[in-house]
Amino acid sequence: MIMEDYSRMHRYYDKASGLLAIGIFAVSSLLFYLTGLLWRHQSIRVFIPASIFSIAIVLMAMAFCKEEIRSVGISLRGVWKSALLGLTTGAAFFFSMRLILQASVFERAYGGAEISRFMTNDRFFHVAETPFLSWFPQAFVFVLVTVIHQEILMRGYVQTRLNGLIKSELATTAITGFMFVVFFMPLHTVIIGESFSWVFGASIPIQMIWMFCLHCWLHFLYRTYNNLAGPIIFHIFFTFHSNAALAHSFYMGIG
Repeated sequence: MIMEDYSRMHRYYDKASGLLAIGIFAVSSLLFYLTGLLWRHQSIRVFIPASIFSIAIVLMAMAFCKEEIRSVGISLRGVWKSALLGLTTGAAFFFSMRLILQASVFERAYGGAEISRFMTNDRFFHVAETPFLSWFPQAFVFVLVTVIHQEILMRGYVQTRLNGLIKSELATTAITGFMFVVFFMPLHTVIIGESFSWVFGASIPIQMIWMFCLHCWLHFLYRTYNNLAGPIIFHIFFTFHSNAALAHSFYMGIG
């Protein structure tokens, strides 16, 4: 089975690989914290370059350790089956949640109407109504690049290399899920204008559980065919469901 290929491929990492993965995770999280500072104080948006640079760090670490690109789930083997699984489950998730949340702010976002107000302390930003097709192409590129970055970093690299430190796959899945949840929290502290402890505490009831469940599902998709195509496609559907307002507002000049 393909799942057996995943276990066989990722059983040979050592402690150095695991520690290196944790270090790259920390550097990448710090990088996005700095991008948040640039956005908040200088109105400079470098989220896409930051994502590309973070991917480059992972690839350079793999080249230094003489690791194959397929060890992070980038391979032609199983790519179409993985993509189809991600597409069918992602579309099912997206449209079912859209039916449930028709009255939410995301309904207005998809339709191009006024987007939710983003609060920074006592400041509210309002985004004017714009046609869907005017912002969707750029927003899709934004989402695509950031999602590919997250999947290569978290699912493809960090979780697999943690096997060198922790031999239990259940434990590595749980630990990586926690890391996935907190990855953007330093960035969120900048955007929201609150302390890390406030953001962490406010996120626990809903967002952290929601994101941890997403991680577990994405890991299952990756492990099924040992390929990141499925997780990337599903993650794109998830992001547009959960963050359409944010993706739209990013290109309408908030801040």
